[in-house]
Amino acid sequence: MHVSDSHRRRFLKSLRKTTNNHVDSTTYVTNLSHKQLTMTQYKVLGLGLTFVPSRMTNRESLSESISRFERSNRIKHFFRNQPQREPHPFRPKSTWEPPVASPEIESYLKRVRSTIDNHIPNVSRSNLTHIERKTLNELASDQSLVIKSADKGSGIVVEDRDKYIQAGINHLSDQTIYEKIQSDPTPQLGLAINTFVKSIHNRGIIDNITKDFLIFPTDTPPRTQQLYFLKKIHKNPISERPIVSGCAGPTEKISKLVDMHLQPFVPAIKSYVKDSGHMINILESTPIPDNCTIATIDVKSLYLNIPHKDGIKAVLNRLYHNNPDSNLVDIPPGTMTDLLSIVLTKNYFQFADQMYHQVQGTAMGTKMAPAYANIFMAELEESLLQNYHTQPVIWKRYIDDIFCIWPGDQDNLKEFIDYINASHPTIKFTYESSPHTVDFLDLTVYKGDRYHSTGLLDIKPFFKKTNKFQYLHYTSAHPKKTFRSLVKGELTRLLRACSDEDTYNNIVHKLTTVFSDRNYPSRILRDTIQSVPYNCRQDILSQKDKEPSPYDTFLVLPYTTDLDLKTIKSNLKLTETESETVPKPCLSLTKTKSIAKHLVRAKLKDCTDPQQSTDPIRIPLTANLDGHSAGCAIPGCKCCPVMSRKKNTIKLQSQVLRYC
Repeated sequence: MHVSDSHRRRFLKSLRKTTNNHVDSTTYVTNLSHKQLTMTQYKVLGLGLTFVPSRMTNRESLSESISRFERSNRIKHFFRNQPQREPHPFRPKSTWEPPVASPEIESYLKRVRSTIDNHIPNVSRSNLTHIERKTLNELASDQSLVIKSADKGSGIVVEDRDKYIQAGINHLSDQTIYEKIQSDPTPQLGLAINTFVKSIHNRGIIDNITKDFLIFPTDTPPRTQQLYFLKKIHKNPISERPIVSGCAGPTEKISKLVDMHLQPFVPAIKSYVKDSGHMINILESTPIPDNCTIATIDVKSLYLNIPHKDGIKAVLNRLYHNNPDSNLVDIPPGTMTDLLSIVLTKNYFQFADQMYHQVQGTAMGTKMAPAYANIFMAELEESLLQNYHTQPVIWKRYIDDIFCIWPGDQDNLKEFIDYINASHPTIKFTYESSPHTVDFLDLTVYKGDRYHSTGLLDIKPFFKKTNKFQYLHYTSAHPKKTFRSLVKGELTRLLRACSDEDTYNNIVHKLTTVFSDRNYPSRILRDTIQSVPYNCRQDILSQKDKEPSPYDTFLVLPYTTDLDLKTIKSNLKLTETESETVPKPCLSLTKTKSIAKHLVRAKLKDCTDPQQSTDPIRIPLTANLDGHSAGCAIPGCKCCPVMSRKKNTIKLQSQVLRYC
């Protein structure tokens, strides 16, 4: 295959664009292992766990996507004259196939399917070199290392497997919270839950759909939960955050049912803070009197230290005893107690081939945990504040992080902290205070120029010292609109968090450097920055919830770099005649496997099992500068020796070799 000089120049230019040599990739990786990582390993990990290696289009997945799109359109047509109803939260996905729709819809669907079936992929180039692909596969198969994301501030942590296990065992040695058990009770627990679900269904407490959702089928038993840890590299010394992966676990579905009933009560909590945006709106409208102390209060290991009895009592008080609309809760208190008890007391998990039972608190990772902890803290804090002689000016809480404006000096605040620390046997508080400034969530709240003129506290974004700013790399196999949206979304978040224009401009300058290091073109950064000027801050702060989608159906395709989106979009667009009968469509793209899918697992690999390996990463065939096809350095993977270029498309002539 002949490669022209122009093609060679384009290839070299794109290669230079892909490789940002001036960026030190080691800044994105915290290496706690004994191994000295190579620069190629640092470079691959520096791309980030969200980075998606490019792949060729899978025609089978495209065909499945268009089949789902056809079914969606026919369902819309079949039920077009029926009023829309709120779907049952636990209704399973229907497998019903609707009849053929109107001739106009079928003609449109035929055109779209023809476009997909006859899709000619664009010529694409891999976004990783062969050496980088090989390095990624080697990291995935290296069972002596554990690779995880950092707990906060993005970045990647690499740790020795043995040290990771020992740190986990040290954490699990607290016998007030955990106990070892000899065998895995998960199968028996699944059967017991089935029996319980059938009993409350027979009593009319739950309907048929909820029962079918909660029941474990005989051929699909529950999965053993796995415990893993994220390193808190922002702490000194470095500590671990335990998280239980409960996907398909025995209590996962019950936890979802409980969470559905708890969530409506969380926003009604007086101290409730939804997120930093919510907190900003509170600060923007609340003047602060003089002689106050600003403080942040943290609950130490809240999830692990909530006694089951106290947590269940708090939920029952909030849902039934202190709720004027308790009749709206369709689960009786006794059954709610049983559901909570199952999730809290049947928390079994595996770590390093050893089974454990958590005997106190609730696990991070279960669906109901945030709402459960919020309600418990609401009951506790309201009691503590009601019985104290001084009341805070502001008391707002995001789960276990509290922002407080306390009247008086820091000595008065310390007396209050001593009081609340003596009020509960397991719930303890730490705090930081200042007359002028504190950090809360991702905000720095301080008394600036605005405070002296209006009484409103100033705010600016807060970044931890260990923040790696490892944003999605620009060469990742994502649609180009994703990168523009990411930059604009981050700018909007920072603009909302800046009460001073000079502060915003300085942060934008820093952010430009950060995104440039992630290979974002200066043109995209310049245009996006111009679209988010500081003078639009008030409009952004006053924005309401997003409007509902104007689209009726979605063609969901897995995104690959060789996908001819222009042709697909043009054929997906409705004509003037079709728009009268065909549901309004939208093209939606999903990402394929990211680096995290290859490197990160909740369950530790068994070093003694030779069959336990990670699937190698297959890459698109690419042309070397000399015109020959290139392999991917994976054993057993070959490239077709006979290739022809026709209409800007590489056509494979051989069908007997294994391809990437």
